[in-house]
Formats: sequence, C-alpha cells, structure tokens
Amino acid sequence: MATTDHHDITGTAGAAALNRAFQRATETTSECPLFTDPYAPMFVDAAIQRGWRPPSGELAERLRALSDYTAARTKYCDEFLIAAGAVAITQAVLVGSGLDARAWRLPWLADSVVFDIDCPEILEFKRATLTACRAQPAARYVGVPIDPQSDWSAGLRGAGFDPSLPTAWCTEELLARLPPDALGSLLDRIRSLSAPSSRVAVEALPDQRAGLVDRLRQQGWAVTVTPITELLVRYRRVAREGVDHASAPSVLVEGRLRG
Repeated sequence: MATTDHHDITGTAGAAALNRAFQRATETTSECPLFTDPYAPMFVDAAIQRGWRPPSGELAERLRALSDYTAARTKYCDEFLIAAGAVAITQAVLVGSGLDARAWRLPWLADSVVFDIDCPEILEFKRATLTACRAQPAARYVGVPIDPQSDWSAGLRGAGFDPSLPTAWCTEELLARLPPDALGSLLDRIRSLSAPSSRVAVEALPDQRAGLVDRLRQQGWAVTVTPITELLVRYRRVAREGVDHASAPSVLVEGRLRG
C-alpha cells in the first residue's frame, strides 16, 4: 500500500478529490447541469473549514476549461451504473471515485450494495461530512479504505464483496493515476473477481486505448469504446476555447461479460 497521510484530506490524493468535488459543485449550480450532486458543495464547505483553499489562478482556469469534459465523464459513469441496475446488477464497486457520493445520489435498487475503494483519508472525510449533514445512502454503502493503486482484492473480499454475483465496476479516472505497468494488474484483478454478466467502465488515456481494449477482449469482455468528443456531442456540450480535448484523457471504455 502506498504511504499517505491518512489524517489530511488536503494531501496529494485528497486535494485531487477536492478539486473534482469543486467541479461537481460548480456543475450542480450551473444553469443547465448534466447531473445534480447536492453533496459536492458540502464537501467543499467542509474542506474550507479545515483550511483548504478552493482552486485559484491557473489551476482554476484549467478546471473551468475542462468543466464540460469532467461533467460528461461523470454523466457517463452515472448512466453506466444506472443501466447496470436496470438489468438487476445489485453489486457495484467504485475504484478511486474520490468524493463522488454516488451511493447517496443515484437511484439504486433496494437490495444494492456499493463498495467504495479509496485512500483512508478520503473515505473518512466523506463519511464524517455526510454524517454531519445527516445524509443517508440510497444503497448499502461499504467503504474499503485502501489505496486504489495497490492490490485491494483481499480488502474488498474482507468487506463482504461476493465474487459469485454480477458486478458493475467503475474506475472513472483511476487509470490516469496509475503507473504505466499497473494497467494490466488492475484489469486482471477486476476480471478475477467478475462473475458472468458483470460490467466494467474504464476511463483511459489515449496512449492506453489499444492495450486496454486488447486486454479486455482477451479476458472475454465485449468492449464498447466512446471518445469524449462523442460524449460532448451527445450531451450538447462543446469544447471550450483553449482546450484540446483530443489531448485530454479522452476515451471511455465499457466491457461486458456474457451471462
């Protein structure tokens, strides 16, 4: 497991999660949001009370420029999880989801369970903030406080994960944080825990696309690739001036195992 300061949400991993929460809060309060995340402003406010400073200067401009991209990615992953529920997949694993409170804000089936794998300081901050706000999850929520870049298989099983059940796996932006040689291990880990009819959604960097798709197909997944540019058109968003979306992490990949 990577070494982190488990008490400081403003550390490296926590700061990145807070920046994403800031983006989701901004989208939620926009004129025509792609999604609604009422918990994102709560995380931002709680972090400010702990001394965190919202993005400013060049970082704020960069996040603002990427706001349509980030919103489209969030919407895509939301729809992926909702679609999995529509075919009676009631077990979901979110790997490296940061401060996105999907277990609280999405419409889950009554018997659904959501496992959330992320760094201990992120999950503790999420738990403390939502508890203070008296927020209740819409599914059974199980936090798995393990660095998502490490081998979390045993920890996930120990938390009650059932590998005999179909699972919806969502990694969103995790691959952008992984060392190049860790991609195969992550996909192998997910595949080893996936029952028939499982699904996986992965965001990939452009230079990871070919290897990612090939690996998934070799493992038996039926693969669908969606470029971010296609999502921007689908959701009626446009690339903002000064942002080259072709050079951004621009491919979202879904895999499905046959039942």
